[in-house]
Amino acid sequence: MFNPYEIAGISKIFCNFASLIKISHTMGVYDNSCLSWENRQFVKFLFDTKNVTANEKEYLDWKKIFINIHGEFNTQRKIRIEKLENSYDIRLSETHDDLFFFLFCLETYYSVILRFLAYNKIFKTADYDEKIFRANIFLEKGIVNYTCVGYYDWFLRLKGISQLLSDLYSSITTRHYNDRDGDLISFIFETIFPKEIRHSLGEFYTPYWLADYVIDQITTDDKERHMKKYIDPSCGSGTFLVALIHKFRSIEGNDIFKNICGIDINPLTVLAAKTNYLLLYSDFCRFEGDLEIPIYCADTIAINDKYHTLFCAEDNYDNVPKLKYDYVVGNPPWVNWEYLPKSYRINHGGLWQYYSLFTQKGLNANFIKEDVSVLMTYVVIDNYLKEGGKLGFVIKETLFKSIKQGEGFRNFRIHPNKTDLNVYRVDDLTALKPFKGAVTRTALVFIKKGEKTNYPVDYIVWHPKGKKNAIDNIYHGKEVSKHVDFVFLKARPSVQNSLNSGWITESLNEMEFSQNILGTNSYTARTGVFTGGANGIYWLRIERETTPNMVVVSNITERAKNKMRNVSAEMEKDFIFPFLTGNELRFWGYSYSKYILCPHTAKSKMYPVGDDVLSKLPKTEAYLCAFKKE
Repeated sequence: MFNPYEIAGISKIFCNFASLIKISHTMGVYDNSCLSWENRQFVKFLFDTKNVTANEKEYLDWKKIFINIHGEFNTQRKIRIEKLENSYDIRLSETHDDLFFFLFCLETYYSVILRFLAYNKIFKTADYDEKIFRANIFLEKGIVNYTCVGYYDWFLRLKGISQLLSDLYSSITTRHYNDRDGDLISFIFETIFPKEIRHSLGEFYTPYWLADYVIDQITTDDKERHMKKYIDPSCGSGTFLVALIHKFRSIEGNDIFKNICGIDINPLTVLAAKTNYLLLYSDFCRFEGDLEIPIYCADTIAINDKYHTLFCAEDNYDNVPKLKYDYVVGNPPWVNWEYLPKSYRINHGGLWQYYSLFTQKGLNANFIKEDVSVLMTYVVIDNYLKEGGKLGFVIKETLFKSIKQGEGFRNFRIHPNKTDLNVYRVDDLTALKPFKGAVTRTALVFIKKGEKTNYPVDYIVWHPKGKKNAIDNIYHGKEVSKHVDFVFLKARPSVQNSLNSGWITESLNEMEFSQNILGTNSYTARTGVFTGGANGIYWLRIERETTPNMVVVSNITERAKNKMRNVSAEMEKDFIFPFLTGNELRFWGYSYSKYILCPHTAKSKMYPVGDDVLSKLPKTEAYLCAFKKE
C-alpha cells in the first residue's frame, strides 16, 4: 500500500490535509510522500513487539480473517521488502509472517486514526481519553453500531502506548475539516498503506469523480432520485455512499442518510465507511434518538448460502437482505476466483452453477479465469434489486469483449427465476485508465432488471483529451466531458445466433458492412503456451552456453503472479525453446528475448513427457524437482 517518505511533523499529515486535498483536486492524485516521522514511529513501535505479539490470540484471529478475505498475502505480486523497510525504519525477513505482522500493525494504526477522527468530530473535545476505544462510548450520542473488531485493540496493553496515543490525538484535533465533496477516508488510507501493498491486495479505491458519474448516469431520468433507496454491496471506505450523500443531502431534507446502505466483507473497510458516514452526518443532521449506521460487515456473495457468516456480531445485518433497493451501485472486487482461499471456493462454488455463469467444459474450463465481480453482479441483482430497478457497476471490459471469459455473464438472465436483464449501456474506459498506477481494462455497465437486452447496445468509448493525464483534472462526474472525448458506438454479439458470444463494437455505418463478413472462421484460435500460473518456473533467460547441448539458465520471476525463488542452473537444450510474447509481435515481424522450458513433444502434445524421457536429461529433471512443491 507505498514509496519512500520525507520526514515531517505528525501534524503535517492532518493539519495540511487542506493543501493536500487542494493538490488532489487539481492533479487527481493524493501525494502520500508526507508520511510523518511520528507516523513511522507509531507503526515501528507496534512492529517491534513482533516477537511477543505474533503469538497472541488477537493477531492469530486477525490473520485468519485476513486470509479468508484476501487469500495468502504476497502470492500474486512480489513486494520489494527494502522499500517498506526504508519507509518505516524496520527490518523484514522474506517470510510471510513478517509481512503479515507488518500489515497487522498498519491496519491497527489505521483503525486508531479512524476512531480518533470519529470521536473528535462527534464529541468535539481536544482531550484524549482511552474511553475512545470502548465500544459503547458512541452510545452516549445514540450511535448504536459504530464498533471496531476487538483484535485491533491489542495495542492498549503495550507499555508506553498512552503517550503515543495522546500525541496522535492532539495532532488530529488541530485538523480543520473543509466542507467539501469527496472521500476523505480514502485519502488517509493511501497515506498510511504503501502503494506496493495496495497493489498486492488489489486495494484500489474508486475515484470520487467516477462514483459521482455512475450515479448521475444511472439516475439521469429519475425526477425522484433523491427519495430512492441505494445500496453498494462492496462499499470499501464508502466512496459511492459519500457521493450519494453529497449529491442528494440538500434536496428536501436529509432522507438520503437513511436511504443508503453499504456492505463489505472487510471489517476494517466497514469501520472506514462508517467513519466517513459519521463525519458527514454530524455536519448535516442532529443526533436525535438512536442512529444505526446503515453500513454492515458481511459477505454479499454468500447472502443466501448456508455457510454465510457475519464478521461483526453487533451489526444488525439480518434485515438488510429482506429489503429491495431501487439502485445498486459500486465497484465489485476484481479478483480471479482461483485466487480465493480453497475453503471459500469449496463452500460457495455452487453459486456459479446456480446462476449458470460458468459454461465451459473439458479442456476449455482449464483456461478460463472467471472473476468474482461476475458472481457478485448476479447475486446482488437477484437478491437486492427491485424489479425495474437499475444497477451501475465499475467492471472489467473483458467481460464483454472476451470470446470465452464472461460467456455466462453475457446470458443477461437470472436463470433460477427466469428474470431478464437489460444491459442498456456500457462505457469503455480502457484508454483512460481511471485507477492510477494500475493497468486495468475498466468499463461501466448499466443494467435494468426485468427487461431483455436489446441489441445493438449503446457502447461509449472514452479517450482523454490532449495529454494522457487529462483524467487528473477531473474531480466531479459533471466535469468528465471537459477532459474526455466520447466515441459513440454500438455493440452486439460477434457470432450470429449466439447471444452470449463476445461483443463486436462499431459505428452504425460499420455495422452495415460487418453484417456481410461475420460468420464461421476457418481458423481455430489457440491460447498459446499456458503454464497454469507457473511462469516463474518455466520462463527462462539463457545466460550462456557451456557445451553444444548445455546452457546455463535463470528463471524469470520479476512479473510472475505467483512468487518463485530465483535460481540459476545448467540444463540440457532439448526442451528449451525460443518464447514469443504478445508485445513482441509487430506487423510482418517479431523479436524475442525469453525462452521457455516446455517438456512436451509433437507426440505427447498437451501432456508432458514421461519419466523415461526425463531421466535421460538429468539436469532438466533436477531443475523441475527443485520446484516440485510449487
